[in-house]
Order: sequence, then C-alpha cells, then structure tokens
Amino acid sequence: LTEEERLLIIRRLHQVLRPFLLRRLKSEVLKMGEQLPTKQEDIIVCDMSAWQKYTHTRIVENKPLVYTNAHGRQCYGTLS
Repeated sequence: LTEEERLLIIRRLHQVLRPFLLRRLKSEVLKMGEQLPTKQEDIIVCDMSAWQKYTHTRIVENKPLVYTNAHGRQCYGTLS
C-alpha cells in the first residue's frame, strides 16, 4: 500500500468507529459531577440462611467442607 492509500484506510476506519467511541474531556466530566445527586447508601441487616450459617461456622472453626474450586471440581477440605 502507498502512504496515501494507508492514510485513506485509516481515515475511513476512524469514520466507521467514531459512533462507537465515547470520548469526554475532563472538564465535561467534572461539570456532569455537579449535576449528579448525592450518593445514597442503605444498609439492610438480615439473618443468614441456613446454608450461609453452616458454611460460616465451618470456615470460622477451620473445619473441612465441600466446595467447588476454580476449575469446577468438587473438593473437600478447608479454605486456607
């Protein structure tokens, strides 16, 4: 490809991709932050399920339990 053809291809690629790219200036983002409502955080306390209680107890007491490892295999042991 010649240099001119290469530049034409790059320009066309930029035209095709432009609608899919989101570009913002830092100043625009900061202005938007002033318009956002303040963050609201709600903490809801609830009891653990029977399975969660059992698992929690086994982990805290360092007792073995059945679990699935990162490779999808069932294992029996402690989570240390």
